Amino acid sequence: YTADYGGNGAAVNAAIRSGTNSFHGSAYEFARNSAMDARNYFDPTPGPLPFSRNQFGGTFGGPIRQDKTFFFANYEGLRQSLTVPITTTVPDQNFRNGFLPCAETVGVVCNPTTGLADVGVNPNIKSYLDAYPLPNGANLGNGTALNTSPLDSPLFENYGVVRIDHNFSSSDSLFGSYTIDNATLTAHPDPVLTDADSQRNQYLSVEERKVISPTILNVAHFGYVRSNIDVDTLLNSALLVVPGSGIQGTINVIGLSVVGGNDTAKELVNRFTWRDQLSFVKGRHSIDVGFEVVRHYIDADIPIVNGGDVFYDPLGPESSFQAFLQDQALAFAGVPLGQNNSTCMMRHTNLSPYIQDKFQVSRRFVVNLGLRYDFETNPTEVHDQLYNLVNPITDTGFTHVPRAFEHNPTRYNLEPRVGFAWDVFGNQKTSLRGGFGA
Repeated sequence: YTADYGGNGAAVNAAIRSGTNSFHGSAYEFARNSAMDARNYFDPTPGPLPFSRNQFGGTFGGPIRQDKTFFFANYEGLRQSLTVPITTTVPDQNFRNGFLPCAETVGVVCNPTTGLADVGVNPNIKSYLDAYPLPNGANLGNGTALNTSPLDSPLFENYGVVRIDHNFSSSDSLFGSYTIDNATLTAHPDPVLTDADSQRNQYLSVEERKVISPTILNVAHFGYVRSNIDVDTLLNSALLVVPGSGIQGTINVIGLSVVGGNDTAKELVNRFTWRDQLSFVKGRHSIDVGFEVVRHYIDADIPIVNGGDVFYDPLGPESSFQAFLQDQALAFAGVPLGQNNSTCMMRHTNLSPYIQDKFQVSRRFVVNLGLRYDFETNPTEVHDQLYNLVNPITDTGFTHVPRAFEHNPTRYNLEPRVGFAWDVFGNQKTSLRGGFGA
């Protein structure tokens, strides 16, 4: 990969079709469903679980002004309903009634006839215990059993793109494109958790290509990306741990599947890119010189533990099941009400000059040499709300800091590029290529 690309060597180029001097269009639909599916081995039903997927759309393009201005548009829709079996480890019926196998208890009288000990159910954890789905699979013999639940995750997506091309002259052209992608998904990470996910991505690109002379080309580009991600975990009131928080907590019992949790997250990203590249040919050298500026605006609200995490792990020889039924939690992690500000508005800028030379050493051998400098300003927070453990070993609290990093790690971000291509036998049938980048 050449110096006009930053990062770690992975680059994806996506091209949008342009219109022509004649009108052209297309329409399509792809459909799949479970009618011809075989039953999955883990499906809890006699036949395959329901599944349907429809992907449809169309394109249309043509001239606005002959030989001068053209348009192209595309729409694509996706409708999917996918049912997936999720297997969890849950309390068996005896566990739910407060009875555990004697081997799982300490200090509780064991009934030798049933092999069970009456631990009881603390009223404080009754709603958490009832939140576990009922067992419908194998009993594991230690007070737990399996539950397999078929959970449907409907997905709706609409995608559209419009591109306009205009030729000022045979040596000067301009294009602009706008893309929008809207999607919603109802997800079920487990049988008691429901996430309502939505995402809207918008992309705007404007580019001018100017042929200055037969050996000099300039390409000026502006890009804008707006990405809005919203994950909303629906409240299950039975799993409310922190009163007044309005966010369900997480119950962790060793030996049982985790129930509850909070995936709620909101992120709004606005990214502006300005780029200019001058390309010229000098003898056997094809040289690209460019400069790129990217300004990032990232607003995020991610309340990681605002709902509270409760951990039931035995403090002594008793099992975690007994600790759970008796509400003897080992630890609680959470954020006090009124101190749970999880909003962060980060700002930073990338500055990236680069130079790239494609050197035609001979008719059969080409060498690519390049150098890129990827500098990034130290991220700051709009409301100056950045805190960190400056010394994790000795610090007893967080320290207010002005920037994300104490020292800017990108100050010396030089990225060399070396590559070659060799026509081994000179007949354009066998080539050997290699490259290095940092």
